[in-house]
Amino acid sequence: VMWASSIACGDCVPCRIHREPTLCENRRTYGVNRPVDQEPGLSGAWADYICLRPGTAVVKVPEGIDPLAAMAFACAGPTMVHALYERRPVRVGETVVVQGSGPVGLAAAALAELSGAERVILVGGPQARLRTAAEAGIGDHHVDIVGAADQATALAEVMELTGGRGADLVIEATGVPAAIDQGLRLARRGGSYLVVGQYTDSGDTTVNPHQIVYRQLDVVGSWAFTGAHLVQYVGLLPALTRRFDLARLVTRYDLEEHGRALADVAAGAVLKAVLVS
Repeated sequence: VMWASSIACGDCVPCRIHREPTLCENRRTYGVNRPVDQEPGLSGAWADYICLRPGTAVVKVPEGIDPLAAMAFACAGPTMVHALYERRPVRVGETVVVQGSGPVGLAAAALAELSGAERVILVGGPQARLRTAAEAGIGDHHVDIVGAADQATALAEVMELTGGRGADLVIEATGVPAAIDQGLRLARRGGSYLVVGQYTDSGDTTVNPHQIVYRQLDVVGSWAFTGAHLVQYVGLLPALTRRFDLARLVTRYDLEEHGRALADVAAGAVLKAVLVS
């Protein structure tokens, strides 16, 4: 089974009036803001056991799905389901640029392909991550902007791959504030910019608002996911695993190796670390 990481209260104004449970004012998330001093205290997932509280959405994974493959996009998948289902869907035949080659970026690219995008261009790095994405079948083109000697040259390559006009949809999945100004310039005139990766507040950045007006962009943000989005992601797992080698994205660690797993993630040596007890 898989379970949603957060529980919305259902009573606050965003939940009850605006029908936006991801924006719940009393949202409680396992391992983030659910206190461990509330008995039994097993509120994090890096353990042999976790206590699931009332209201948690629990979903059965379809038979025949490799658990490691399911975990490749365990958080990123439903996050992008929310972004691409409710905030700004991918339209058939569109050119999509994805900024970021971590789990969220790869989930965005994979779901864009399933949604009927004609061309998906993955912009990220380091090169090893892009190579792994290509080996897993995710993305049509892979541009290394992290290892590029000149980012302007890498961005020019991306524009050329779009046909010179820019992408119909650019999806930000980097978590790096400076990527925002680059993303605005990668969208075509009349296109859309979907910002998903700025979940953690990494600070301010400088953007040229003329790019939004001149390109007449729709700029949309998307925050987190709900149990309903997890249900949709799990329902897509058979299609995702048929088309993409998701297990290739995962590096398995024994629970006792959590320190090494964290160090490898921080160094960018692995794409998705999974602890197995």
